[in-house]
Amino acid sequence: MRYIRFFILTMGVIVIYYNLNAKTIEFSSRTFPRFLDSNPATDINGLFVPIYEYLTLNVNNIGVEGLSLHASGWGRLDTGQDPDNKGGDGDLLFGYLDYRNSKNYYHIRLGRQFLFRGVAIDNMDGILVNSTAPYGLGAEVFAGKPVVSKIEDIKSDLLYGARLSYHIPWRLEAGLSGLFSRENSRTDRENIGLDGFARPISMVEVSWKLFYSLLFQNIYEGTINIDVLPLKDLKVTLSGETIDPSAPLGATSIFSVFTEKYFNAGFNVNYTPLDGLTLNTSYANYQFVTDQAHRFGGAVIYSIKLFGENLFGVNFEQLKYSEEPSSETMTGFYQFRLFTENTFFEKLKFSLEWIRTIFDQYVYNYNASDDVTASAGYKILKDLEVLGSIYYSKNPRYEDELQGSIFVNYKFGKTF
Repeated sequence: MRYIRFFILTMGVIVIYYNLNAKTIEFSSRTFPRFLDSNPATDINGLFVPIYEYLTLNVNNIGVEGLSLHASGWGRLDTGQDPDNKGGDGDLLFGYLDYRNSKNYYHIRLGRQFLFRGVAIDNMDGILVNSTAPYGLGAEVFAGKPVVSKIEDIKSDLLYGARLSYHIPWRLEAGLSGLFSRENSRTDRENIGLDGFARPISMVEVSWKLFYSLLFQNIYEGTINIDVLPLKDLKVTLSGETIDPSAPLGATSIFSVFTEKYFNAGFNVNYTPLDGLTLNTSYANYQFVTDQAHRFGGAVIYSIKLFGENLFGVNFEQLKYSEEPSSETMTGFYQFRLFTENTFFEKLKFSLEWIRTIFDQYVYNYNASDDVTASAGYKILKDLEVLGSIYYSKNPRYEDELQGSIFVNYKFGKTF
């Protein structure tokens, strides 16, 4: 909770003292209580009403051209039954100062931030510096403390890394990156990787990732996606990946011993024969160490403008799996989905979704489940919107599950 209190205080100071010469201040608030007739984490029945608050702040050009502040945090107040007797919770999602050179030659980010830098996918409190050079060359380095430590109350954890890149506009982006971390003065991760995107011809796009763990001495993620656009309204995607989830978790994670390698390959096809009509089909095959699975699906989606934006769709999916790769006996489920999303006069929103899942085998005396979600919202003012949703489910875990939420979204913007 100390992070969310600090975050709210910081935002208040900045908004009040706008004479920092900031050119623009943008603030948004998202408040929503949830209503649950049971706690999914504990299977305890009763009325649970956690109230969530998400706050986001963006301040651009704080006295210096190119200097900005970006922050977001959340808090929760437990009303009704309190499952953990804490009264609530909260945290700072991100909060950092960002400076970008006017000619975009270099960029510095300091504070809590999400990392999406090649092999580095993490959340840290630290610093990131990147720079671009002539001829499409780029480099960036980062270092900090992981937001979440695998060992409780640890004080000496550290992560750091870098990424080198080469860029040709519209044609190529290729990167070489590394991520290294320590937990309690012990090596936790030593990962290196290649990532990139290429467009050899106008109708073909290829993206890839190849990540290797020096610590585990194996490739823990290899992914390739090929998008082919033979026609204006037709897109075919071929994909394949091999994943070993243990290496990204690191040596100090107990969860690394419960993970399993797998490989999957498949395709996805999108076709728009008429304006507003989209047809989709997809298939994927999953190969695990001791079992396999197949997933097949399709969808028909139609959009039309009638007093606003209107979308209607139907989706079908089948999943089959077996415990032995060579086994001819497979089990799984069939799933049907009907949905609609509508916006009328740019103010009124309404959506409805029904999902029917049919199991090949009985699960706790159930051979099917039904899930229904309905939501509606209204934009009261330009920057103020109220939405509500209700969810009902009849499934093997709960005979009658009921949840509800009310959302209040507020945005504030000021240009000085």
